[in-house]
Amino acid sequence: MNVGLIGSGMIGKGIGLNLIKNGFKLHVYQNISKKNTQELEDFGAKIHKTLSTIASDCSVIILCLPNSSIVEGIIMGEGGLYSNLSQHSVIVDCSTSDPSSTRKLYEHLKEKNIHLLDAPVTRGPKEAMEGRLNTLVGGEKEVFVRYKDLLSTFSENVIFIGDSGRAHEIKLANNFISMGFTAIVILTITEMVKKGQDLEKLDQVMRLGSNYVSSLPLMIDWINNNENEVLQFSIKNAYKDMNYFQKWIKEDANDTSEIVESIVNTFYEASQYFPNEENLPMLFNFFTKENL
Repeated sequence: MNVGLIGSGMIGKGIGLNLIKNGFKLHVYQNISKKNTQELEDFGAKIHKTLSTIASDCSVIILCLPNSSIVEGIIMGEGGLYSNLSQHSVIVDCSTSDPSSTRKLYEHLKEKNIHLLDAPVTRGPKEAMEGRLNTLVGGEKEVFVRYKDLLSTFSENVIFIGDSGRAHEIKLANNFISMGFTAIVILTITEMVKKGQDLEKLDQVMRLGSNYVSSLPLMIDWINNNENEVLQFSIKNAYKDMNYFQKWIKEDANDTSEIVESIVNTFYEASQYFPNEENLPMLFNFFTKENL
């Protein structure tokens, strides 16, 4: 089967390599730089410079993109997938997208008999390379069943969630909880360091309780050992997800709780503070600066 991949960043590259290892013929869209697609090409992927050619060669297209605006442009924009994919093709959106956007795209594509599965993933680049992502899936159940084996090539767990957009909703809830706890952990560590407290003792005490948070030892390792390979998720990306979560829960209400507002604002301010794509541990630097 010819499978297209649009978005070959840290997660997308791992997805692509595992598809190749499992015998799929991979086609990769290269829209800007060859840097991110070079390794995939070295393993046998065919590189495309237009959406029309990748759409004509593939009946399945996997998206792994930064946000919903880009997903919408790739699908519905001029020369995009909508106007070039044949009937009964499948788009698998592994991005963390806005559920309302996902549902609108699903309805547009349905008019042309093109299927859309929202299939956001959890875990990070290391697990992507190892084929051990967790993939959550929304859309038509029969389409999910048909392509579950394909999703399993890069996933340790593949979980069907429900109708279109439901998987993206669950992913946003997952990220809100995990990012919220991470922000609380890093803020607490910041205060502990300022007051000369022993972080290892905090970790010891937390391990004895029922609410241990995995980001705590990772952050301690980051501070004590300059371990840079932890929490590889950008602050700007976290803000995007928090913003989507807030928008989603506002669909049924005019406002959200102060807790949600506070967490979203924290990530917004931190995303504005850093000029580059800094990862989550750098919240420590943000909080330190804010508290001077």
